[in-house]
Amino acid sequence: MQAQLPVGYQANLFGTDLLLQLNIQDPLIKLLPLIPWTDFDQPFAKYYTQDLGAPHKTICLMVGLLILNQLKKTLQENILNLE
Repeated sequence: MQAQLPVGYQANLFGTDLLLQLNIQDPLIKLLPLIPWTDFDQPFAKYYTQDLGAPHKTICLMVGLLILNQLKKTLQENILNLE
């Protein structure tokens, strides 16, 4: 099933559009609107600085990667238990 594009969305002229490639039935895609991403901003903000090092990644991205990493570990543990 193809993703529905937001109203007023402008397609990418020079490449394939990521939104059109996503499977909106994927459990992780369905989970996105359920996570209160703004609740993570304040607690994680103390670990980031504006003036030091490379430009920081968004807290949403970092928390999302941590969630995916934990899901991957859980999946690997389940697979190992099946063997």
